[in-house]
Amino acid sequence: MNHTESSGDDVHVDVGEALRQSEERFRILVESVQDYAIFMLDSTGRIISWNLGAKRLKGYEESEIVGRHLSTFYRIEDIAEGRPARLLNEALTRGSTSDEGWRVRKDGSQFWASVVLTALRDSTGRHIGYAKVTRDITEQRRLEETARKLSAAALMASEERFASFAQHLPGLAWIKDLDGRYTYINDAGASAFGASREAIVGRTDDEIFPLTVAAEFRRNDRQALESWTGIEVIELLPDSSGELRHSIVSKFPIANAEGEFHLIGGVAIDITDRVRAEEALHEADRRKTEFLATLSHELRNPLAPIRNSVHLLRTESSELPRDRIYRMLDQQLDHLVRLVDDLLELSRISSGKVVLRLEPLDLNTVLQAAADTSGPLIASKHHQLHIELASEPMMVKGDAVRLVQVVANLLNNAAKYTPDSGQIGLSLRRAGAEAVISVRDSGLGIPDHMLPRVFDMFTQVDQSLHRAQGGLGIGLALARSLVELHSGRITAHSRGVEQGSEFTVQLPLVNADQPRHEAVDRAATISAPRRVLVVDDNRDAADSLALILGTMGAEARSAYNGPSALELVRSWSPTTVLLDLGMPGMDGYVVAHRIRKDPATSGVRLIALTGWGSADDRRHTSAAGFDDHWVKPVDPVHLREMLTSPVPVRRS
Repeated sequence: MNHTESSGDDVHVDVGEALRQSEERFRILVESVQDYAIFMLDSTGRIISWNLGAKRLKGYEESEIVGRHLSTFYRIEDIAEGRPARLLNEALTRGSTSDEGWRVRKDGSQFWASVVLTALRDSTGRHIGYAKVTRDITEQRRLEETARKLSAAALMASEERFASFAQHLPGLAWIKDLDGRYTYINDAGASAFGASREAIVGRTDDEIFPLTVAAEFRRNDRQALESWTGIEVIELLPDSSGELRHSIVSKFPIANAEGEFHLIGGVAIDITDRVRAEEALHEADRRKTEFLATLSHELRNPLAPIRNSVHLLRTESSELPRDRIYRMLDQQLDHLVRLVDDLLELSRISSGKVVLRLEPLDLNTVLQAAADTSGPLIASKHHQLHIELASEPMMVKGDAVRLVQVVANLLNNAAKYTPDSGQIGLSLRRAGAEAVISVRDSGLGIPDHMLPRVFDMFTQVDQSLHRAQGGLGIGLALARSLVELHSGRITAHSRGVEQGSEFTVQLPLVNADQPRHEAVDRAATISAPRRVLVVDDNRDAADSLALILGTMGAEARSAYNGPSALELVRSWSPTTVLLDLGMPGMDGYVVAHRIRKDPATSGVRLIALTGWGSADDRRHTSAAGFDDHWVKPVDPVHLREMLTSPVPVRRS
């Protein structure tokens, strides 16, 4: 029976027919849609309707598909995971659900589907089935996936470029978030922090470093954020050994796309070596200043008694203690010579130009000669010197003059730093394949902090005025350098202040059966008179040297310039010429050249006199035809050795 309604104008409407026609129109509309697959399912998920869009998208005719389950369109792996059942459940529970994923057509091909599944209920709320709308978005997904891959590739390339850049920085690089956690650090930073990159990322400074270090890093991070443009600071970080490393650090805020600071970047360059070099320069400059002040003081000390002695000798008093005055002059001049010699040695050692004259020698004779050299200083302070030589020859390959200098420096050092009437011990013994020389004293001792520096140039253990002992602070440095040139080593020991000191020299022994050079008898007299011409524009220097030669039995004359020297060489025929190099007008090199050029005078022995004694200076004089090179002032021992040695034969 059809239901009808009437209105005031007697129009009759069949409601049932109208509903049927509406449903028919909707069905025709749904079935004619080709871009969307629209179909109905019963309450169990089986298909009960099929539109043209479903046919085109899925490839099934309506007769082939109606009655089949929704899972027909799912891949085997999706069915195994229960995906179709889960989708039906969600729609039933929520009323509607959506999904994306791969679906299978009749021909087995796949497409990416966007699905909306809606649960249908009648007027009483009873579940009567589902409506499903499916759309093929494979092309859209492909475009999105391509864009995503391109974006990911671009991001990866950007990250790789950043990582490569950061890895090749000449220092540390890192990034932290606002909580102070590391989000990135390069290998150099990880190495400096003493941990792997994986162990650092995600942790804060408090979790990695000592509290004081972490606090400083946090404080600088805050300043970088507050500055907007970044800061540059010096930060200290202990390395694995606990030693502090200095770094110059740039810290800066990093903004996101919205312009908000969300990260803190940092770059650091280790400047520890530069800082240490600067500290060393400051220390060297300080010690140089102290050295120059000491040098001035030390040079003035002997000048006062020398001047006083000269003044006394000019008087006519017959009551003058002349022997005492001469002895004082000799001591003070020796002191000046030692100071100048030390300065020359310093120059040679600093430039690496010390030349050793090595020969097999017995250290027993070296120790005895050193004791004789230091004897006056030790006696002046009333010290007791105890010498204990070896009971057997202690043969080393060494330069006798240099080794005497080493031991004498150690004895002088002991004498200076030991109060009057102290005890000094000098001993020699064998220790395996080495000879061991020991110099002990009962003096001021060496503080622990000074032991590592006692052999450094210009170092003096106690520089206070009331305990100043004299010297330039280079004696021990010279001793160490000379010992090392002999393939030995020198060490210092002390139990502390006022506990005395001991310096030990260890030198490699050589076969005692090696041939030994006979020592020159320094007291030997001249077997036959020698004629020696002394040439120096300093008349006092020339005349005094000639007088000394005269006391040794030689015939000696003086010349004060080049032309006079050449005339005397031709007319007087000396066997030896002591020739000053630095004369005005015609210098010593020119005089030597003319002497060697003249066949009548070319055989004379030429010895250069100069204030310069480097290896280069010696090479120059040798090339100019000199037989030897002496540094002023001349040691009388050298004069005696010259007079007792044969004159070299020169062949043109």
